[in-house]
Amino acid sequence: MKKPRLTLLLCLISLTSFSQTWFEAALRGQFGPTFLVNNNISKDHHVSQELSYGNGFGGRLGVCFNDIHEVQVEFMLSQSTQKYHIKLDSSATVIYDKKIVFKTYDIPLLYRHWSNGGYFEVGPQISLVRSAIETNTLAPGVTTVSPKFSENYYSGVIGFGANFVGSGPFSLVLGARLSYGLSDLIGSAGGRSQTQSYPLTDSFYNATYGSYKPTNAVSAMLVIEASFDVGYFVSSHCKNNHVRFLSF
Repeated sequence: MKKPRLTLLLCLISLTSFSQTWFEAALRGQFGPTFLVNNNISKDHHVSQELSYGNGFGGRLGVCFNDIHEVQVEFMLSQSTQKYHIKLDSSATVIYDKKIVFKTYDIPLLYRHWSNGGYFEVGPQISLVRSAIETNTLAPGVTTVSPKFSENYYSGVIGFGANFVGSGPFSLVLGARLSYGLSDLIGSAGGRSQTQSYPLTDSFYNATYGSYKPTNAVSAMLVIEASFDVGYFVSSHCKNNHVRFLSF
C-alpha cells in the first residue's frame, strides 16, 4: 500500500510544477480618431484636415505561456475616415469638403505583457485594403477610389489596458491602441512618387508639390474585449512526461 500511495503523492506534487500553456480567445470592438498623415498636405494653406473617426470589430487568439507573457494574432474588419476642408483660393470664396472612407482587413501579431491585471502590447500589423470611396460637396455622389490605394500596407502597433470585469476563464478588458502606418497608403495609380498624388487630385483642386511625400494611416482607438480561456496544455513527470490538451 505504501508504494502506490507514494506514487500518487509524487504525481500530485508534480501537478503543481508542470509547465502550462493555455489558449485565450476574445471578441473585440474599437472606436476612435483616424488620420491620414502627409507632410505636403499638412503645410498646404488651402487644406485643413477635420477630426475624423473610425471603428472596427473582430477577434483574436492568444497563446499564454504563463501569467505574464502572451503572443496573439487578430483579425479585424476596420473602417477609417479622413475629412478635408479645402479652399480653392486665398479669399476663400469657393470652399468644399472631401471625405474619404476606406475599409481594411487588419491582421496584427502582438506580444502582450501582463502585470497586476494590466497589460502592454506591441508588434507589427498588415492591413489589406478592401474598398475605398470618396464624397465631395461640389460633386454629389460617391466615387470609388480603391485603385488609388496600395493593396496592403504595414503598421507598428502599441497599446495598453486592464481587466475591467472578471478574471480567469472570462473577463472584460478595456484598453487603448495606437497604430502608425510604416508604409505608404497610396499606390502607383494614385500618383505614388509623383508631384501630384491622391488624395488632393480632383477636378476642383489638383495640388502640385515640389516633391512626393508618402501618406501614412494613423489611428488611436479605444478598445473593449470579451475574453475567455479556451483550454491549456499540461505536462507532468508522471506517465513519461505525457502532454495533454484540456478544454474548459
